[in-house]
Amino acid sequence: MITERVNISREEYDNLLTKISLLEAQLRFLGQHKTLALGMAGEQLVAKLSGGITTGHTSRHDIEMQKGQKIEVKTASISVPVAAKPNSGKRWQWHKIYGQDGGKTYDWLVLVGRADPRYKGLYLDEDSEYVIFLIPYNELANYITSGNMIVLSSNPITASGRSAGMFSDRQVLARDLAGMVGPA
Repeated sequence: MITERVNISREEYDNLLTKISLLEAQLRFLGQHKTLALGMAGEQLVAKLSGGITTGHTSRHDIEMQKGQKIEVKTASISVPVAAKPNSGKRWQWHKIYGQDGGKTYDWLVLVGRADPRYKGLYLDEDSEYVIFLIPYNELANYITSGNMIVLSSNPITASGRSAGMFSDRQVLARDLAGMVGPA
């Protein structure tokens, strides 16, 4: 426990209280909007890995590279499709691939899924807590299911359907992402 006193002015003290209050409000908001918080974490991760700059919330893409490449990021936790069946396979679901109104414009879609610990040895990057997929915009239709979403089993061996080929064709290592989307 710290027992030493720090002398600061009343103005500095009031500023700190204001900042604490704002941070507490943000934390409460993000705690109530876990999907938004997860998405923001994915965007920050991809921006850091790619060397790109995040854009504003209302932008038509999430990250912009220095040479103009536009990246959209979708992040998913592992979910169980039918909660009533305990042995159901787990999967990732990335929603609104083309945006809420279908107007997203970008060059690359980066899908980030929380790694399923049961299959970590089957992913490209066994040590990562994420599985990352990189898809060029013009190939999205190959993977999208009805409802403007991509659904993929977290088990590379049993994955089936339109998105099953993503493990072999679109999975990338985090360290290689920057070179694949173009230099920043």
